[in-house]
Amino acid sequence: MTDFFFSPIEPFNTFQLNVSKLHTIHIEESGNKNGKPVIFLHGGPGGGAESIYRQYFDPNKWRIIIFDQRGCGKSTPSSELTDNTTWDLVSDIEKIRKYLNISCDTYRSSQLGIESRGNQKLVDICNLLGADSFIVKPGTEHYHPQNFFRGEGIRLVNFQSEPLEYPQQYGEFISNLSALYYIMNMGPNKIVW
Repeated sequence: MTDFFFSPIEPFNTFQLNVSKLHTIHIEESGNKNGKPVIFLHGGPGGGAESIYRQYFDPNKWRIIIFDQRGCGKSTPSSELTDNTTWDLVSDIEKIRKYLNISCDTYRSSQLGIESRGNQKLVDICNLLGADSFIVKPGTEHYHPQNFFRGEGIRLVNFQSEPLEYPQQYGEFISNLSALYYIMNMGPNKIVW
């Protein structure tokens, strides 16, 4: 392991799961087939599973399950927003869990009886579930102040995903440009997430 990342690995299983009349989601499993299951949610909107996400977990310990959410990545139909809500996402996680025969309880934060708000609520959830780390993306320092979490005994773990590379109309590749810039340069019919 270097810094926070484990060595790159490939999935041992990939498949499509029909979750509604309209949507089919792409799912991959990697790591230890007999390990403790963890379902990782990518950012969005419009993101998708990236190979680096597998490197966030010890592949000897975890059964890593990553999926492209509705309308994202290899899921179909691409970029579709119909029947694509937070509650649909929660339902899809349950369908994945059942399809893969994962027996565990899942909870909405509202079911945990935690009355606090904001960052304190995140800390209280971590404490209730026995977690000592909370994974965040870089640039969220304004929303999740590290000193606050550290003072509560929770380690914030920042991770960096690889920027999307695509041909640019002018000059050399510039990383971390927005999806809007991509559409302006490539056109809406060239989008493949």
